[in-house]
Amino acid sequence: MRDAPWELRETHQASGRQIFARHNSFTHTGNNEGTMSKDIEVRDAEGTVLVSSWMEIDWEYFGQINARFEDDGETLVVSGSDGSSERIPIPD
Repeated sequence: MRDAPWELRETHQASGRQIFARHNSFTHTGNNEGTMSKDIEVRDAEGTVLVSSWMEIDWEYFGQINARFEDDGETLVVSGSDGSSERIPIPD
């Protein structure tokens, strides 16, 4: 799935930064369970990649990975439906 298209997930209005995500893998490993991963990038208004990240979760019945900005636009928050979460500072 690495060739999956990048999808715009969020735009921070004050800074013009954007979060893009794409599916990396999705595996069904048994009875209503599996793993999934996503690639995530934060880009500035000109399209320059400021942060590149990746998350993998284990899922049971349902799996989702979300990416969003903190209110100030200086931090990327990536969270999974399995309870995992990561805060990544965005460099200037």
